Amino acid sequence: MSRIVNALVTGGSSLLAKAVARHFRGQGWGARLVDAIPCSTEGEWEQTDFLSPDANAELLRQCSVLIHLFGFHGSGGGTEDANGAYLDQLTAGTYSLLQSAKDNAVEHVVAVSSFDVFSGYPECYRISESWAPLPVLEIGPLAQYLAEEVCRHSARTLQLDTVLLRIGEVVIEEDVVEGAQNPLWIDARDVAASIWDACTKPIRGHEAGHAYGSNPWRVYHLVVPQENERFATGKSLHYSLQFVPEHRFGWASPEKEAKTS
Repeated sequence: MSRIVNALVTGGSSLLAKAVARHFRGQGWGARLVDAIPCSTEGEWEQTDFLSPDANAELLRQCSVLIHLFGFHGSGGGTEDANGAYLDQLTAGTYSLLQSAKDNAVEHVVAVSSFDVFSGYPECYRISESWAPLPVLEIGPLAQYLAEEVCRHSARTLQLDTVLLRIGEVVIEEDVVEGAQNPLWIDARDVAASIWDACTKPIRGHEAGHAYGSNPWRVYHLVVPQENERFATGKSLHYSLQFVPEHRFGWASPEKEAKTS
């Protein structure tokens, strides 16, 4: 990259944002954490307003990468006003942020959503990256789905290189109850490493598009591999991302299970 490599990380008060900042700084990059939702969490993050084009332009002026953790802002306690503000920040705010990213020649966008966008499907369905979201009509899943759609539209109309990662519940493996298992747990450090890979690994030919144009929009699911997982991870495992989590929460790898069965 031609400029000093700096990343702007939204959702800055979250556990995941802090893990992303540590990982990127460990690789020699800069990372600036911001959040649009008032939060009592102390730390280095700054509060901003994604609805403000001027604020977004200032934030992105020296950045090469935008990491938009739009599923990881507090929704403000569930009041009508707070939910409305949350929805505005993740829809109109995301649009304004991406327009500023284009205007400031940001080279990569990584958006991180959650599997809540599939909450309208029966739990017996096995869902891959090719499935269309079906959120229930609740503020969290609906706001994340709409933010995904804004990102998808902006990637194609603005030609912003954009990767969407969908994940489950972000935790730290050492902090969860020993012996407990949740198929949607994922360690913040593994997600941070995948975000780094999404920014730095070259995409393979079949992901880049074809002779008629490029593909600026790519979607991956990140799940700790396990037997009968609900959310399929074929693209994140076999495509350029090649997601292999270090923290497995006691789940044996499918390969190991196959050998012992």
